[in-house]
Amino acid sequence: MTVKRTQRKNLLNQNLNDQSSDLYWYNEASKAMRNKDVNDPTSWGWWAAVHQYASNVSQNQYWTSTDVDGQDWVTNLDNMDKSGNAQWWAHCPHGDPKFLPWHRAYILAFENALLQVISTLPNAPAQWAMPFWDYTTSGAEGFSLPPAFKVNNNSLYFLNRYLPFNAEQYYSDTVTSTVDENFEQYRAAIENIPHNVVHTGLRGAMQSIRTAGLDPIFYTHHCQIDRLWAIWSSISTTTTTYNSDGYFKWLYVEDGIVKAKDAKIAFNDCMSTTDIPVTDLSGNLLDTLSYDYETAPFEQQFINSVLAQRTMKAPMASVSNIKGGLPMPEIKTDALEQLIFASSTRQVKVSNSSEQVALKSLEQKSLANTLALTREVSKPEQIHSLTINIDGVVTDGDSGNYLVILDELGEGSANVVNRWQIGYVSFFGSTVEDGKTALTGGKPMSVRLAVPHEHADQICGQCMNNKRLAVSLVPEYEDADYGIASIEKITLELKTQK
Repeated sequence: MTVKRTQRKNLLNQNLNDQSSDLYWYNEASKAMRNKDVNDPTSWGWWAAVHQYASNVSQNQYWTSTDVDGQDWVTNLDNMDKSGNAQWWAHCPHGDPKFLPWHRAYILAFENALLQVISTLPNAPAQWAMPFWDYTTSGAEGFSLPPAFKVNNNSLYFLNRYLPFNAEQYYSDTVTSTVDENFEQYRAAIENIPHNVVHTGLRGAMQSIRTAGLDPIFYTHHCQIDRLWAIWSSISTTTTTYNSDGYFKWLYVEDGIVKAKDAKIAFNDCMSTTDIPVTDLSGNLLDTLSYDYETAPFEQQFINSVLAQRTMKAPMASVSNIKGGLPMPEIKTDALEQLIFASSTRQVKVSNSSEQVALKSLEQKSLANTLALTREVSKPEQIHSLTINIDGVVTDGDSGNYLVILDELGEGSANVVNRWQIGYVSFFGSTVEDGKTALTGGKPMSVRLAVPHEHADQICGQCMNNKRLAVSLVPEYEDADYGIASIEKITLELKTQK
């Protein structure tokens, strides 16, 4: 009899040696899955490949690695490219609106495979669910890598993780990522932080989309991202509908056999965690899935911080009370709620050392005219958001995390008059292999980093006063061997709302 799905629990409350804990069975199942052929839809290698895999798997240090017992993480790797199963693999969408619903369906499907495997183990529990690693709302204990993933004496250990990892510096940025109630804006924000920064912060296999699915911490990380999305949905007033006819397709296994070769979960059905239908491609119902998450100690505190930021939007009076100037005819009314304040004038390259790039502001007269027209036509009352946009990113080598700092420079010098620490960005997925990145369509990366609302009106005011601004990118780890990231453009963008 197949083990049934239950509530997903915080792995920080669990003991690896306690047979009543979900963490214990995750360890046992991952070990059993590594003994299965890569072409078996209940094997570890299969599910890592569903996410993404390296083009040179037979030479990749992570795809060819062994566990603490000397067992290959991926069994029969040499048969992988000859199996005819490539249609099921390498479908993860990053830098894409499908990012959240695809990964929700993916974790459900992976959890289904784990339930099948656990059902075959001695003394299997009646219920089980994928545990989540809460590095956001469990306080100081949760910020660090969980103990079971640090020691080389169990099947959850994976080589080259950055063991001193600490997520505390990402907390305030995660609050900021959760503020916007527009689904696509939220998706882009949470994909950068905490999703991407945790990937690159952990280093090792997690540092690349093409190898991340091999590391057991990966799935607990994505459970946390899914949980944060569920929290966002519970406190957002907008309708969270993903308008797509797309779906996640996989080999559906039940009671140890492939029940349907073409099972699917529609992305439109992934906007909540309840009553998610699993069907075959003809629409025949195979299963209905529901799940929820255990509450964490500081979850309400996190929610309160998000709600507080939503009420902090600055009045437009701080930047739009400008006299004089005629409206510029080339400004279109449908673009009036969005304005580029300043942009970089050169390509930027950054790696293991800090890089500063000056921003060229829109001429003061043009800026005054534009804001005057904005005020006249759309009558904005608030600054909706101020963002630093980093576009056209490709990386030669391992991607990294960078702290983004905005500086106001003194006249005629490089002296810093004002400094605002904006937050972290990650270029996870921007590494080029075979001429393309690992993002959807192989495109260069774009990142939108929201400026905290408490800084937005002051920074806008400095732009209005024609102050000299510069953006600095500071590597998170000085000892990290980051590749060279090439950036086409950095801009400072204002959005207003009525």
